[in-house]
Amino acid sequence: VGVSIGVAVLMAALAGLAFHYYRVADRERAKAERSLQMIGDAHEGATRLISEVLVDLKARLEPAGQDAALDNARQIVDEYFDENELRGEDDDSMHMRSVILNSRGYLARLTGDFPRAEECYGQAFDIREELLERDPAKAVFQHNLAVSYDNLGDLRVAVGRGTSDEGERQRAYLRALRDYRASLKLVRALAKRSDASPQWQHDLAVSHFKIGSLLGESGDRDAAMEELLAGLPVARELAQGDLDYAKWQAHLGLYYREIGRNHGLSGQFGEATRTLRMGRDVFRQLKDQGRLTSQYAAWLKDIDEFLLDFE
Repeated sequence: VGVSIGVAVLMAALAGLAFHYYRVADRERAKAERSLQMIGDAHEGATRLISEVLVDLKARLEPAGQDAALDNARQIVDEYFDENELRGEDDDSMHMRSVILNSRGYLARLTGDFPRAEECYGQAFDIREELLERDPAKAVFQHNLAVSYDNLGDLRVAVGRGTSDEGERQRAYLRALRDYRASLKLVRALAKRSDASPQWQHDLAVSHFKIGSLLGESGDRDAAMEELLAGLPVARELAQGDLDYAKWQAHLGLYYREIGRNHGLSGQFGEATRTLRMGRDVFRQLKDQGRLTSQYAAWLKDIDEFLLDFE
């Protein structure tokens, strides 16, 4: 009996130790996965900044020098991508290759080269699908595929807005909605995880916003409001959870802008005015704090113009 008890105690201790090391390994795995995601997000964020600077510079140049200057700048960025693109077939190399392809696609889309953007986004999407097939439970791969769907949706919207053919525009918008909804499905699952990051919650709010905005632009106001009201509590919780983060405050204000505009276009002028004023308060507070960027100032201007129509 004594030996049996001793063996049982030893087994229990070993089981406890194994569980402890499993938890440690799981935390380290999650930390490494989150770091990989943060590296990718930072890279894509930097590319967005570069792209926006290039577009702004192009707008400031004389027409005769725009194309040459833009091509030269894009060549410099592409050469940087070439130097840093990993060639291996391991998960990390493929992940970073997809990040660089997305960055190339973003730069091409913002500078008007839609075929190049579709090529790069499509290649990144294929890599991310393969990575998710390798490890379906890996959160960073799920998130990456959601980002690829979102990028493709943005491209479809840009194509639709750039054509004068109404049929072509509607087809582009339908494709965009399919991509946005595929992204929403993935980020909704991520946002429900016990280890969900605020960024995933933000992605959820952005997905609802993009779908709602596009439905509203297509004239389906009821469906647009349904999506916007589904995402509003997420955006509000993020903004209230970190009052020092201007981006989340501004996105809450953007939600109020879009919801108020939809109320006004539906003839609900009282609701429109109330909601738009809430958005205006958000941006005015950012202005008082010295954190009103040029983009946020443009959103505030939109609200002021809508209020002139609805008040």
